[in-house]
Amino acid sequence: MKKILYLPVSIIVVLIIGIVVYVNFDSNRSIESSLPLEVELPLEAETDEDDTEIIPTEINTSYTKSVTKHAEEELEIARRRAKWHEEHGGINPSESEEIYAEGKTIKITRDEFEFTAIYYEVMAQNKDTSKNEILNYLAERKLLYNLAIENDYEAKEEEVERSIETYKDFVRLYEEQYEEKSILAIMMEGFESEEAYWEYLYETQKRVLSMDKYIRALREEKMAEWGIEADEVSIFFESDKRKEWEDQWNNYYEEFINELIEQEEMKIL
Repeated sequence: MKKILYLPVSIIVVLIIGIVVYVNFDSNRSIESSLPLEVELPLEAETDEDDTEIIPTEINTSYTKSVTKHAEEELEIARRRAKWHEEHGGINPSESEEIYAEGKTIKITRDEFEFTAIYYEVMAQNKDTSKNEILNYLAERKLLYNLAIENDYEAKEEEVERSIETYKDFVRLYEEQYEEKSILAIMMEGFESEEAYWEYLYETQKRVLSMDKYIRALREEKMAEWGIEADEVSIFFESDKRKEWEDQWNNYYEEFINELIEQEEMKIL
C-alpha cells in the first residue's frame, strides 16, 4: 500500500527542489532553502507498475531519473540561510533563548522569526510582508507539531533516517546532473561540518514528518466522515470528484488552522 503525505493549504509557498512529499498540504511547498523554515521529504518511496522505485516530485518527474534545476531565488535563499547559520554557529533557530512572540501554549524565538523572514524577503512579490504572516506560519507549524505529539504521531527514528538518506541521494543526483552545488550543499557551508548539518536537519525533519503523519490521519478521518473513497480522489487521476474533495478539504483545513491560531492569542513581546 502506498503511503501518502499531505501538507497544509494555508501555507502557499513554492516548493521547487525535486523531492516532495506524496501529496502536499497544498500543491506548492518546498524544502529548506525555499521553505520559510523547515524541510519536507517523503517518508518512503513509491513503486510504479514495473516495481521501479519512484520518489514523487512536485513536477511529477521520477526522482531516480531526473531532478528539477533550482531557481535563482532558491539559490539566493540558500546562500542567505547558510550565512545566517554561519553567523549563529549553526544553531537551530528554535533553540534561541530570546523570545519574540508567545501564545497560550507556544513561543516563537527571534531567531526563528528572522530565519523565516529570509524566505519572504527573497520570494515575496510584496517586500512588505507583514509580521503577522510570518508569525502565523510559525504558529501553524508549532501547533501542528504539538497536536502530532499529543495524538501519538511522532515520527519514528527509522522514518527520519530514511528520509535523510533520500535527502543525501538528492544532493548526489542533483550535482551529477547539473554539475553545480545543490541548495542543500550550499546550506551545509553554514555549518562547521557536513555531519553537523545532517544532525541539524534530523531534528527539523523529525518535526516535519510528525506533522505530516498527523495531517494525513486528519485528512483520512475527514474522508471517512464525508463518505469519500480513496480511489475517487487518487492523486494519479484528474476528476471533478477529486477537485470537489480537494476544495472541501482545503476549506476545512484553512478554518481548522485559523481557529487554532486565533485560540492561541499570539502576542509580540
